Amino acid sequence: MCQGQLQSVLLAPRGVVDPAQKTAVKLKCVQDEYDRLRQDILHYLESIGSSSKMEDVLQTTAKLSDSLRTVTSQKQKKNLGALLRELEGWRKSLLQFLTNLEDTYPLYQDLWAGIGAGVQGVAMGNQLIQHGIQAALQRIGIDRNSKEDNMEDSLIQLAAFHSCQVYNKLTDCQKREKNLV
Repeated sequence: MCQGQLQSVLLAPRGVVDPAQKTAVKLKCVQDEYDRLRQDILHYLESIGSSSKMEDVLQTTAKLSDSLRTVTSQKQKKNLGALLRELEGWRKSLLQFLTNLEDTYPLYQDLWAGIGAGVQGVAMGNQLIQHGIQAALQRIGIDRNSKEDNMEDSLIQLAAFHSCQVYNKLTDCQKREKNLV
């Protein structure tokens, strides 16, 4: 994720497209479009793609991931749910930015392809963090569905667990063995 952020910052267009091209051809007809592209990328780097936004998300994730093994209170569950929603919203914003670049500036793909790859790296890192949190929540799924949430869901999860069926088959076999002896 950090690599994608670094790539986005380093590969963002900073000035004129190409000095040789600037002197050879006057780009007056597309200069406005190029300026809008630069403004959109700079806006991205100052808002959803900023390093402070990434640091905030990573710090929040680190704080909440420490308590992930011992999620017991409603407040912890709500915090994790809020973090997952925030990560999903951030990921959608990143992908929307990429879609906007593709749709609005198809002629400048050579300029935004590098930053686009960086944005995709950030989105992928975001998705990996989301997946890790969701997997940890699934591992503790029975604990997560405590009495105050929904006892029926906990019982359904327990009944669906395959070892209960295996246990029933074992006890049936043991009963048959006793009858044979």
